[in-house]
Amino acid sequence: LFSFDPATNTQVDLNDFKSTNGYAPAGGLVQAANGKYYGVTSFGGTAVWGTIFSYDATTNMQANLYNFNGANGSNPLSSLVRASNGKLYGTTFYGGSNEHGTIFSFDPNTNTQAKLFDFNYASTGGYAHGSLVQAGNGKLYGMTQGGGGGNLGTIFSFDPTANTFAKLFDFNGTNGGIPYGSLVQAANGKLYGMTYQGGANDSGTLFSFDPATNVQVKLLDFNAARGYNPVGNLIQANNGKLYGMTYSGGNSDYGVIFSFDPTTNTLVKLFDFDNTRGAYPFGSLTQASN
Repeated sequence: LFSFDPATNTQVDLNDFKSTNGYAPAGGLVQAANGKYYGVTSFGGTAVWGTIFSYDATTNMQANLYNFNGANGSNPLSSLVRASNGKLYGTTFYGGSNEHGTIFSFDPNTNTQAKLFDFNYASTGGYAHGSLVQAGNGKLYGMTQGGGGGNLGTIFSFDPTANTFAKLFDFNGTNGGIPYGSLVQAANGKLYGMTYQGGANDSGTLFSFDPATNVQVKLLDFNAARGYNPVGNLIQANNGKLYGMTYSGGNSDYGVIFSFDPTTNTLVKLFDFDNTRGAYPFGSLTQASN
């Protein structure tokens, strides 16, 4: 775990993960109301199935707070999200009653975890990879990589007030399949996301999902020229456009940076990775204050 000062371009190693306090951290950090940062590791801890940890930037102290044990979920691969009720919510890729993953909450005030839902591959979808996102209606939305009617993943919602789960959409290949990243809610209220596979070229899709009507619309098919196989998330910049990256494709087949205008549904390729300046981006962009 490290810090990086953009003013001086200096990096500081703050904590070394190891088997006992969890290792192979997945996703990013989220700051809770108490000022501490929280994250997950995909392995390690007392049962080797991953941990939830906190980091206090004031004291430079990391603490292992919870150990996944399989029954309550295992191998979380995405960031925690801070909901409006102050609790942190996340998913695990494996574990739970069906070994298809779980949805859980973590209360930073009491350091208690609660398993809220067990995925079932056939009926609900399974193997959630991206993070949850809380929409304006208060519900949490996410995606699974597999299962559902098309066996290529699902879109689902979870109500943190009623603790109720709803499968909302099945990817079937034509409309996309196997999403890696997370959804993002744009200013127009719709959720936008990408799939790694599926679509007209089996190279992934960009889509919208309306939480008011539960309708998904495939907006774009990725291809070799514009980039393909996206694995991260979209972000909405302050100019209203969505920005993202693909893992492959473009002029050198090392991936691209692109923008997508949700008003006109048009994509513009902005940059081709060429190995010298990086290759195969796996994460997501973030907009800085400049």
